[in-house]
Amino acid sequence: METAFFVANTFSVPDSYIKKTTVSDRVLVAVHHSWLHSLIRTHQLPEFIVHDVLLPEEVKILLEQGEDLGPHWKKIYVRILHKQTQKVIPLPRVRVESSSSETALSFSQLLHYVAQTNFKNLWKDAFKKYFNVCGAVSNDGKNASRITLTDSDAVMREVILRTFGCPIFRLDEGFIDLYNEDGKKSFEVHCNILPALCAVETPQCFLLIQEPYIKHTLQDCVTFSPALLGTSHIKPLFIIYQLLQAMRSMHDRGLVLGEIALSDILITENLWIQV
Repeated sequence: METAFFVANTFSVPDSYIKKTTVSDRVLVAVHHSWLHSLIRTHQLPEFIVHDVLLPEEVKILLEQGEDLGPHWKKIYVRILHKQTQKVIPLPRVRVESSSSETALSFSQLLHYVAQTNFKNLWKDAFKKYFNVCGAVSNDGKNASRITLTDSDAVMREVILRTFGCPIFRLDEGFIDLYNEDGKKSFEVHCNILPALCAVETPQCFLLIQEPYIKHTLQDCVTFSPALLGTSHIKPLFIIYQLLQAMRSMHDRGLVLGEIALSDILITENLWIQV
């Protein structure tokens, strides 16, 4: 089912307040600031607030045109992460964070670091894929130590916490806050990762509520304004450098950025990107 369908049914949002994006797992939603504030503050799903002046058709037109709906309205992204039923391998340990006084990596050092971690991740993926197939038998004929698989929902919650450091609420259990569980380490979202205000867990999926709203993607930039990047070698390198910084942060947290396209990369007028 489409992302817009899940969002409309979970939050009781009219279709006219939802706009599809070029990314299939992310939609744009126009919400009243008090509705969003109530959701985050009370950890309960409030009744959706419709515009008191504009008709649904007018809201839809303004949203499609990228116009604002008024001073008390804002646009947020809602991204869907579908749940899986099978058991999965637990996440690796988080890399020990470096001190603030450590010298920042240069561009070439950052390339080398990301290349190394990518190589290690390829081996890890191969191990996960072929571990059970090969049987993992030691030389003496006994089974080698095996990795205990864990629930995929628990791993997904840990991924959200490590990536965004945001609270997670369960709809089916009265919005239980999983963020402040004992022993959970807090994480700050990297500056090149689009922040999430919270994540709402349903029986079928996780819904990430993200802001700020950034109108254009890197795909828009190279399609409609190629001269913006073509006039200088420094500008594309600056974007690549930001991507490498985001990848490094994810690798240090035991995660990978995954496959991303130009349409996944949001970009501002000053070439600041968020994925």
